[in-house]
Amino acid sequence: MRSHLLILIAATLMAKSAARGLVDAKDASHLRFMTYYGMNFSMQKSWLNLARASGNLANQFKSVGIPSLAQMPESGVYVRGKGLEPKWEATLTSFVDSLKPSIANGTTIGVFMGDELCCHNSACWASTIQPLSEKLRQLLGPDQIIYENDCADSFANVSVLSGLSMRQHTFRSFEIFVGILM
Repeated sequence: MRSHLLILIAATLMAKSAARGLVDAKDASHLRFMTYYGMNFSMQKSWLNLARASGNLANQFKSVGIPSLAQMPESGVYVRGKGLEPKWEATLTSFVDSLKPSIANGTTIGVFMGDELCCHNSACWASTIQPLSEKLRQLLGPDQIIYENDCADSFANVSVLSGLSMRQHTFRSFEIFVGILM
């Protein structure tokens, strides 16, 4: 899969509106993937087409034809603001190994790396995101989704980001909050 740089402002607004019942679920039918932060099966099963769930919740979504992204563990992998844990590769390998049955049966189609791993810290991309992405791509293979969400200001330091490869990611989204760019 080719890497895509996504800014999901419109999709996020659509998701929030759909969650509140303000728009019809059919309004998002043109989107290849529609997910939302915070999973609620009974409310979201009619308009999501990609869940971020594991275990029983992922199985519930799968029962109505919605695959999931498994949440990458934070513990044993990285510490926010400090970087990778000493045995992060072993923890990540064990995590991906545990996903193999759900990947094989189509319940899981990728990994959600996390939310705001590098918020307010552009240097974190080289020290944390890139190694994690490369290892996940190696372990998952070319067809599984790798997705991470971060703060828009994490991308402000272009000189830090210019040498990084984002080819391992399938999707990336950014949050832009009112006032952050003012």
